[in-house]
Amino acid sequence: MIKSKAWSTLLCLAVLSLVGMCSTQQVAGGSGTDAPNSLTIAARNGMLTGHSGFSGTLSIFDTGYTAFSRSGFSHMIPLERNVDFSAEIPPGTYNIVVRETGRARSVLIAQYRVDQDQETRSETLSDDGSIGGRIVDEAGIPRREIVVALKGTDLLTESGIDGMFRLEKVPQGTHTLLTKPVSSIKTPGQMVQGRISVEVIERGVAEAGDIPLRGQ
Repeated sequence: MIKSKAWSTLLCLAVLSLVGMCSTQQVAGGSGTDAPNSLTIAARNGMLTGHSGFSGTLSIFDTGYTAFSRSGFSHMIPLERNVDFSAEIPPGTYNIVVRETGRARSVLIAQYRVDQDQETRSETLSDDGSIGGRIVDEAGIPRREIVVALKGTDLLTESGIDGMFRLEKVPQGTHTLLTKPVSSIKTPGQMVQGRISVEVIERGVAEAGDIPLRGQ
């Protein structure tokens, strides 16, 4: 009888141990379960709120933001793993770039409206891609010192002596490239010289080909 009770006790302990191993733990802020590569986001009463399963940054840019002169609205929210976040954002339409700290993973939330309540969206990080190409003039001659920027983000680079450029850490999605000579970056009202849309896939290198400058 004593042996039977001992086996029963051991069996109960084993079951309790398994239940404890399989239980779901609530994350800080009570927003759900631990999802290390996911993010939820919502617009509520003029506030941007959400929850992140990883540490990183959430950068907000209005759709007309240009990295040439850093003009336009931008705001950065630090993200902590398994913690809720919120920020008061002016009404408008934004591109939101979310990045994980220490890893080349991100997600682009394009054309997100913050001037009305939105349903909660769930996004998942994916590995970054890159964009490469060459800047040429109307005669097809490579142009150096041309700044290439991703519209609605803070990403930019510069063409080399052979006109070649490469943008790294680009989130998956469709992007518009803008080009402008280095010499005119700080010139108010200076017209952007080139524009092209490029699709970036996860871990992929999107080749933009030759991008011609006009009026040079």
